[in-house]
Amino acid sequence: MLRSVLRSVKLLAVLLALILDCAIRSPRAGVEAAVWAHEWSRRIVKALGVKLRVSGRLPESGAVVSNHLSYLDILVYLSVRPFVMVAKSEVKGWPLLGWITARAGTVYVRRGGGPSTWDGVNRAMAAAYRTGLPVLFFPEGTTTDGESGVLPFRRGLFHSVLN
Repeated sequence: MLRSVLRSVKLLAVLLALILDCAIRSPRAGVEAAVWAHEWSRRIVKALGVKLRVSGRLPESGAVVSNHLSYLDILVYLSVRPFVMVAKSEVKGWPLLGWITARAGTVYVRRGGGPSTWDGVNRAMAAAYRTGLPVLFFPEGTTTDGESGVLPFRRGLFHSVLN
């Protein structure tokens, strides 16, 4: 019981420090944003008491494609190394989380926008790839339990990988 209370207090302190950092500093872009998100994710994952074991090496650049089991997997990836993150555009409008992701240099894409959005998405993704960091996205477009198989991929972001 005491351990969970202490972990909760530690997490709250880290989150308050993150909010303060966001309020003081301006939004970031490129590598600076990815490194900032990486450092904060490491602190949050540690405060949560999550123990990680990474097998193999993550790519140094290019695309990293993953299924999306929970919102914790975003923090886990970011705690291991800096990434440029890609999120659905709705996230930008979410209270607090949208504000934080904007400061982390997240690339936002409008899902289901069709051909009228492709040029903008391709430009944003090209800029993300030019950072030299891996770009992480979840093409299923939602979280799943992981037990019922992989959902169909939304193919739009794969076009940016090929360009």
